[in-house]
Amino acid sequence: MLTHGRDSLLKLAGKCVAVSLDPIMGWTCDSWLLDDDDVDIAVETYRELLSGGATDEVAEVLAQAGIDLEALLQAQDEGNDRITRSDITELIAAASVIGADGWLADELHMPNVPKMARKKSDSGIDVLGVRLRHTPSDSLASDEVLLIVSVKHSVDEKSAQGMRYKLVTSLSDDITPPYLAAQLRVLNGKLQEQGTAKEVAAKVYFFIRPTADPNKSLVGVGLVDPDLETSLSDQLQYLPDANGQKRHFRAVLVPGLRTLHERCP
Repeated sequence: MLTHGRDSLLKLAGKCVAVSLDPIMGWTCDSWLLDDDDVDIAVETYRELLSGGATDEVAEVLAQAGIDLEALLQAQDEGNDRITRSDITELIAAASVIGADGWLADELHMPNVPKMARKKSDSGIDVLGVRLRHTPSDSLASDEVLLIVSVKHSVDEKSAQGMRYKLVTSLSDDITPPYLAAQLRVLNGKLQEQGTAKEVAAKVYFFIRPTADPNKSLVGVGLVDPDLETSLSDQLQYLPDANGQKRHFRAVLVPGLRTLHERCP
């Protein structure tokens, strides 16, 4: 999980209040309305993330050599407004699965935050979480779970339709066996870096099996400005049949989302 910005992320998670909505087509649904303080914490989380863990002492030494470390790490002139919003919305989504769904920060992986150059999108599942028993096996137990979180936001002023469509597609058509295998390869490496035994970490590949659908939890987090709340609520009626899979749609309302990038480094 994130090292830089971790404390602020957990603070935001502690403020997450997800209100349950009626299930639709086998999807569980809820919503979270952030207030201005929540948005401030999200922005601070991103700022700390970009700081890269540099101390004031290190920054001062570099400043004496004519190097502005903060400017280099934030790369303000390279920032892309959409990418900046994407980074922050993914942090908000991660906070929500910690605060509302009971996942621990150490169980989550966010390979795309912050984006590499903050001027182009990176390929990869936005938030991955995994729970494995610490014993090798040739199958998955019922409590061994892979969490897949896809995050989309919209700055459209009229409708959330496009965002809902892209979010659903990212949790269905886009998750092909080759794509999932590549994501799990990275996850396997992360688990071993954290000290998980090779034989245990290798079990992540069992989630590719069609029979592993009950062990996968798919969460779509859609973020919009509060004035699109009704539109987003209406769009939930068009969710496809979950077909017995564990699927969850979280609607997140973020005040000032359309101009959120203007508040960030």
